[in-house]
Amino acid sequence: MKKVVIYIVAITAACLLIGSIFIYRLIDHRKNGFIRRYIYPEIVFTKEIDLKTKSLFFYNQQISAVMLKDFKQGNLLFKVDTTLHQLTHIELATPLPFNLKTKFTNLCAVDSVILITNSAGEILRLYPNKAPEYYKISELLFDQSCAISANTLFVRATTKNGNSKQRELIKITLTDKVNIYKKFILPKQVDGLFCTDGWLRYNDDNSTLLYGYFYRGIILNLDTNLNIVQQVKTIDTVNFANVKIKVQHDILKDGKSAQKKQQTEQNNMVNRFYSTNNDKIYVLSSLRADNDKLNYFKKKQTIDVYNIKAGKYLYSFSLPDYKGLQLRDFIINKNIITTLYDTYLVTFTYNGQTLKQQFSQSLPNN
Repeated sequence: MKKVVIYIVAITAACLLIGSIFIYRLIDHRKNGFIRRYIYPEIVFTKEIDLKTKSLFFYNQQISAVMLKDFKQGNLLFKVDTTLHQLTHIELATPLPFNLKTKFTNLCAVDSVILITNSAGEILRLYPNKAPEYYKISELLFDQSCAISANTLFVRATTKNGNSKQRELIKITLTDKVNIYKKFILPKQVDGLFCTDGWLRYNDDNSTLLYGYFYRGIILNLDTNLNIVQQVKTIDTVNFANVKIKVQHDILKDGKSAQKKQQTEQNNMVNRFYSTNNDKIYVLSSLRADNDKLNYFKKKQTIDVYNIKAGKYLYSFSLPDYKGLQLRDFIINKNIITTLYDTYLVTFTYNGQTLKQQFSQSLPNN
């Protein structure tokens, strides 16, 4: 009897192993309809700092330092030199009535002026040698912001559209009062809210506002009056957001029923993150190309590079695996790549000349 049980267990295990190998090979050979043009610059690890938190993100880049903001506490800044030898913690004074305890706070800076926004529609402008200025737009909830001057900023806001919600990009000017200069409604594909999720960025070198979607392979390139200059199509084949929504019915304290929409799946991201510098857009892609081996792609962090003016794909390269952690933010400045892996701030250097040579060699012959 024992031998029979052993045989059954062995046969079952063998079937599972063969089945898993078969499924893996099917996945490994599954086609997504695009090919990457890889280059292989020499990327060298230089230094790391454990920040002990995952709530920090990059918000500004200087010649000799990078700046980080804390999404959990909007008045906290961290400044670190590019060699990662000196980390400076800065806590900004935020006088009342500005509320630091809203769901979202965000920080952006231009020169020596810092602008803090929150999801209650409040804006706080901080000067180095001048009293802070407080503004409020009661009807708006915004969760991202970027400034192009001390008097002008762009925010991503959630607004009502009948019984639904939608996202808008809004240009705001600050004088003795707050002024809504212009609005741009992000194009709806499914629900107008989850299907339009993404990151708002500003490229100072080209005076260009960028909005990269999470769930469709498109980056909007807008001028500073929120007019679309072009749509940068990333090299994947995804044009429509694969977003599934469910409606949850909640009972309020007064006994009334309220509907709440939720996203049921979040593992279908097309582009997870992007960074921009000079004339380039660097996109951290979630999708494997037809020439990507599954094992390699899962271990590496693939960056697709685009020309911001032409809106064209140039090449791809991979950042090294770091302690098996997932890359969540990065900035590139000259030959230094500064990254965030989980709680770690990590810097790499790469050979820019080698990169240029490999790129020119990778171009198809006319």
